[in-house]
Amino acid sequence: MYKIHSMIAQEGLKMGRDRLFKLLRAADLLVKRKKAFHQTTQAGVEYTPNRLSGLVVSHCDQVWVGDITYLELMDNRFAYLFLLMDLFSRYIVGWHVSSSLGTEGALISLQMALSQTTSSVAGLIHHSDHGVQYTSREYSNMLLKNLSWRVWELLAIAMIISMLNGSLAS
Repeated sequence: MYKIHSMIAQEGLKMGRDRLFKLLRAADLLVKRKKAFHQTTQAGVEYTPNRLSGLVVSHCDQVWVGDITYLELMDNRFAYLFLLMDLFSRYIVGWHVSSSLGTEGALISLQMALSQTTSSVAGLIHHSDHGVQYTSREYSNMLLKNLSWRVWELLAIAMIISMLNGSLAS
C-alpha cells in the first residue's frame, strides 16, 4: 500500500487509504486474502438423514446442534472446542476443550448438556456433521440411553445393518 500511495503522491494526487482501496477493489486489483483452512471433520461410517430440512424449531430442547472447532495455540499446536448448542435459544448447552479430536471431548460436552437440561429430552433431535466423534459407538450409545428411541431409530437401524454387513462379509 505504501508503494502505491507514494506513487500516487508523486503524481500530485491526494488520496486517502480508504478511497485508494475502494478504487482498487472496483478495478478488481486487490489481492484477495486466503483464509487458513484446517480440516477437522472425518466422515464417520454411520449416516442418518438430515431431519432439520423443513423443520420449524419452536422451543428449547427440540434440536441440539453439535460441532467442533479448533483453537490455534502457540507453537503450531491446536486445542479443540466441542460445542452443543440449543438451536432455538442459541444457548451453548454443553462444551469441552480438548487437546485431541477424540470421541471423549464430544462425550463430555454431551454429558454436560444432559446434566444441565431441566426439561425432558424425549423427542430431541441431535444434529451434527457426521464426524467420527458423533457417529462413534460410545456417542451413539449415550444418545440411545438418554433420548427417545423414535428419534434415533434410523441411527440404530443403520448400526444394526452395518454390523450385519460386517458379519456377512466375514
